[in-house]
Amino acid sequence: ILKELKNKNVILEKFHISEIVYQKMLNDEVVDYKKEEKELMKLNAKIVFLKVQPSEKLFAARLQDRLNLYPHYKRIAKEPSWYIKQQEEYLKKIKKTKLPYIEIDATKLPTDDWKKIISWIDGEI
Repeated sequence: ILKELKNKNVILEKFHISEIVYQKMLNDEVVDYKKEEKELMKLNAKIVFLKVQPSEKLFAARLQDRLNLYPHYKRIAKEPSWYIKQQEEYLKKIKKTKLPYIEIDATKLPTDDWKKIISWIDGEI
């Protein structure tokens, strides 16, 4: 799909880094996406990583918001400490990627960081 839309702006939520992190945390498996990353680099793909402060209280509140919106999420919900560990794994994997990435603090929303993201994507930063 990305090859077909290579001249368009496309936003993918989660991307391949999520699969790497999920497989490690849930199945203790190592997934290799080097080949796919090479293809993504050819397509000028970039990663915008939204992170939040590693606070159990904050993650608990966000989890409760999610459960309020999607009660069925209860089947797969984890403890707040699990999500903090997940974010740590994302950071480790993102720092190893060959794709360009930017980290954005999304602890407090809304934020004006979208301007920074657009400038970065456009190559202005």
